[in-house]
Amino acid sequence: MRTLAGQLTVQTLRILATLPPSTLLLLAEFLWPFYFLINYQKIKRLHVLWSNLPVRVTTYSYYRTRLKLVLIHNSYYNLCFDTDHSHKSCHPFTNTKATATLPIHNFKIKNAEYYKQAMESKHPVLIISLHMGPFELLQHWLHQQAITNGKKSYLIVADTFSKPLTHYLNTARAKNGQYIISNHQTKLGLRNWLKNKGVLKVLIDQTRTKDSLLKTNMGFSLPWPQSLISWALQQGAICLPTLIIPTDRQLDEPLQIPVTKPFNFLDFEIFISEPLHKDQMDWAKNIQAWLENSLALYPSIYNWSYQGISINPKTS
Repeated sequence: MRTLAGQLTVQTLRILATLPPSTLLLLAEFLWPFYFLINYQKIKRLHVLWSNLPVRVTTYSYYRTRLKLVLIHNSYYNLCFDTDHSHKSCHPFTNTKATATLPIHNFKIKNAEYYKQAMESKHPVLIISLHMGPFELLQHWLHQQAITNGKKSYLIVADTFSKPLTHYLNTARAKNGQYIISNHQTKLGLRNWLKNKGVLKVLIDQTRTKDSLLKTNMGFSLPWPQSLISWALQQGAICLPTLIIPTDRQLDEPLQIPVTKPFNFLDFEIFISEPLHKDQMDWAKNIQAWLENSLALYPSIYNWSYQGISINPKTS
């Protein structure tokens, strides 16, 4: 059943990628009441997770934002396949077809010097990020930069519920020499990354490399690969926390998505934080502060739907 469900999901994604985004967003307006009724218990859980955030997030705005980001990612995946669904090289930052559908025309980089210094070093580079915003575009940009600087690029991924869907996503990601590290190849992939002093990318909030729980000060916890990051730092890796976020988005300005606007009205920027090194005593606290600050500033573009996020028990 999972195989069949995965195949149907892939075919649905390919069909959706051929439809105008405005049409899909308009259709979503009519489906919203059904979504609310079907997912009522999940929505109640989301409100508990959001209760300690400094910015008010409404279910409706979150629903539309998630849909928008799904369409952005699906358009990106679809660019990596020909009409016969065979794999091809995909360059969404130069491809004219991509420019017409993806919000990439105004990419800005903040603190680019951190990344430049890491690329020019003779150390392996570990880039940690979150399932926030169009993170697939971020992974692709990081990959292209690694290749430009003569470094091999690696990406840790988790399996989906179905092999056909996992294969579809990973085929789209594995372009121009990017090495995909799946669940059963983690040790081998990490050895190759370290040996080649390459660039390793991992989304630390929902990776399968879960060995400890990060308890936030915002009322919830999530699993994160603390031992992986600790091991990488001990091996001399430079760790760069990195996000892709809306350009000039203010704290009190939720991300709204007008149906009448085209995809490329949204501008994003890549924000690279100060690098972490093994000599820093509080690197784990620094990562926690980075994660909490990111979620506080941009809660509406984060994917809160993963079951790995748990609500902290109330203390008396």
